[in-house]
Amino acid sequence: MDKSEDDMDTDELPTTKEPSLSTILNEIRKSNTQNQDNFKELNKSIQLIRANVTDNSNKINSLSQDIQFLQRDGHDSNDSIAQLQRDCENTERELKKIYLIVSGLIDSESESVEKLLYTVNLLITSLTGKNVPLDSVKRFGFFKHDKPRQVKIRFLNLTDRDLVWANRLNTPKSIFINEDLPYVTRRDNAILRSKSKILTREGKTSTINWSQKTITTDTQIFKIFNGELKSKSIPASQPTLQTPLFQKASSFSYIK
Repeated sequence: MDKSEDDMDTDELPTTKEPSLSTILNEIRKSNTQNQDNFKELNKSIQLIRANVTDNSNKINSLSQDIQFLQRDGHDSNDSIAQLQRDCENTERELKKIYLIVSGLIDSESESVEKLLYTVNLLITSLTGKNVPLDSVKRFGFFKHDKPRQVKIRFLNLTDRDLVWANRLNTPKSIFINEDLPYVTRRDNAILRSKSKILTREGKTSTINWSQKTITTDTQIFKIFNGELKSKSIPASQPTLQTPLFQKASSFSYIK
């Protein structure tokens, strides 16, 4: 016969030993010690974060001061760069003065240098009435059946070059003589011509100053800075044609 739970001997019941008071106190002490260590580590982390924040704040303040300095000197730097670019452009223009570019001369794919030199000499003689000695002549670009390549002429001296240039308008209608201008000058001249055409279509009268790279109307001055056209309104009391040779870019606004 099975025993009931009530009939079980109390000796057979599992017993749990209660921890002593000293054991409990030791566990509390260990826990407190661990918490103190964790708290110390937390304090170290907080101090490190504060130090990093202070260091970053100092760096931000230093950068802000640098930005303010650059903003103060920015306009002067831009003007210095613009002046340097003008100087480089003028130097390149002087170096290229010994050349002239001829467009529209009859061209052939098998053309020899001797044949080209003969053709150029005929043109120059017809313009100047004299035999002008040349240093070199050269076609440039790729041959096209529908469009003759341009010819670059190098003269022996500026006197002969200027003589041909002075008679450039006497060429046949299909032939044109131009200066060998730097790329920057050709780019800016194209921008000025394009803007002048737009103003004409709008019914506005404008004057181009090629050396200053400006277009002036009754109410506005347009000027090229670094290949971009900027505008400035003219006060009603200010004369429209008396503009300084070089005005600061900061006084103009970009045209979109």
